[in-house]
Amino acid sequence: MKKRKNDKTNLFIPIISILLVMIIFTLSISWATFSQNLLMDQINLTVRAQADIRITNFSLSNDEIFNTNQGVSNWEKFNVKNISASITLPNDSSQIRYKVQITNFGNIDMGILNITGLQDNLEYIIEDYELGKKICDNSSKCNLGMEKEFYLIIKYKNGKKIDNNNDYLVNLEFDFEPVYKITYEYITGNYQNEILNNDTLKIDFGNNAPYDIEVKINNLIINNYTYENNVLTIPNISGNTVIRDSTTPTIVVNEGKYHLDHKELVYTATFGKAGGNVSCINTSDNSKAVTSYMSISALGPNQINCTAIGNNNTSATDTGTIIMESNNITATSTPFHLYATGNASVSGSSVIVSNGGIQYGPYISMQKGCYVVTYWGNNLNKYPAGYNATLNNGQEHLSLINLNYLSSDSNYRVYIPSYSNNFEVTINNAKNDVITVDKLLIGYLGETCP
Repeated sequence: MKKRKNDKTNLFIPIISILLVMIIFTLSISWATFSQNLLMDQINLTVRAQADIRITNFSLSNDEIFNTNQGVSNWEKFNVKNISASITLPNDSSQIRYKVQITNFGNIDMGILNITGLQDNLEYIIEDYELGKKICDNSSKCNLGMEKEFYLIIKYKNGKKIDNNNDYLVNLEFDFEPVYKITYEYITGNYQNEILNNDTLKIDFGNNAPYDIEVKINNLIINNYTYENNVLTIPNISGNTVIRDSTTPTIVVNEGKYHLDHKELVYTATFGKAGGNVSCINTSDNSKAVTSYMSISALGPNQINCTAIGNNNTSATDTGTIIMESNNITATSTPFHLYATGNASVSGSSVIVSNGGIQYGPYISMQKGCYVVTYWGNNLNKYPAGYNATLNNGQEHLSLINLNYLSSDSNYRVYIPSYSNNFEVTINNAKNDVITVDKLLIGYLGETCP
């Protein structure tokens, strides 16, 4: 009798696949629901805030000096967000001045974004309040029962009648909106820090302008703004707004040949207004930290990697090759110098090598490649057999390629097979003529010796 095949394994894979699809689908719905709820919460908050603020009085101003040239208010009415009046303006300069009282019963700061509904040939002037600003009383109280009074003057636009009509029915609607905060990250300056819902924010950063910016409203990054000529314009603000300097730094490793006494930085970096820091390492020399050319300890080609990190958490990197050559090395130079032993001595910055004496040093690190060693001094041609070059504290002797010598100067080439410490060149003297070594220079020629 045949054994029945076990199908449990075959059933397992489809079940897992179905479960994964269901989980992903559920997460997608959850995120969409969360985003929708966030938007609805903001809308509900705005609606509730608008319901908590209202017009609580509207009347003709008692100061007759403002109601000039026979301007007459026949009657006045008001409700939560509207004022109505029947007015007569018989002359070009006629005007009527009203007192308006606003009360905010809620706990959210509010303002008036706009007042609409006035006839095209009329205009209004507001005293003791500015449209688009937060409404507060004289004690700076802005909510929880705050009462604010201001004046509304109605007159002909440009002080000129356009027809024979003198009587108007005025019905104005107040657009009450909540106040949102504006905060700035890594941007310094005294800029607008509050704005009303649905208003347009316009910030001129002037000379303090960031190169790049990021805008968040209600913690969500938005893109519907313009940023031109240092002016940021964001239409229809709908929540607390964060404006951030998002300028990415630039970093360039300054490639080329330099001497060990070169004090300048190995990089050129720029940051936004946020500022930042740079860190560099020499990947050719055990990732040692590098700042200036003087901090590079090995001659030859050094691979330098630099990272610029802005204080606004942006970054940039660059890698380049910097070829280091020695400065003029003498008996007194830094960071490397020449030494004397045996029948040799130091005089000033020179090494005096008599019969039986040895000049040695400078014990410097070298990258792989071909180098030229050049001496300057006197009687450098008296004992050619006395030239020598070694690695690893004299343990590894190098071949001298094309030794050339005159009394005043001499040179030869050496090939360094791999990164090495303690490169040393020596001149020993077995002659009676005194050899003077004034200075030494080590230059890089390339990957191979010509």
